[in-house]
Amino acid sequence: MHRVFFLQVIIYIISTLGILMGIDLLLGAKITSRLNKILDRTILDFDTIIAGFLSRFRKAVDSTINIDEKIIKTRQRMVLGVLFIAICVFLIFLARKN
Repeated sequence: MHRVFFLQVIIYIISTLGILMGIDLLLGAKITSRLNKILDRTILDFDTIIAGFLSRFRKAVDSTINIDEKIIKTRQRMVLGVLFIAICVFLIFLARKN
């Protein structure tokens, strides 16, 4: 019983954050870009970590993936925002069903 409640709380939190991120992407990714500036000032170099991960992923899949270019383009950003919102609303619907 506690596990189900715990999972519902996690789903609500993650879905709420996902909906907020989707709305941000639809509105021009202003919060995401500001968060990126804050993270750039931290001690850890997240870009290097992510670039290293993507480099290994590219070698494994043998394809080129340019995430920055995809998110900068308006159409892809809007589709990604709608996708975030849709998935998160669906997760909330599933969590409330129980």
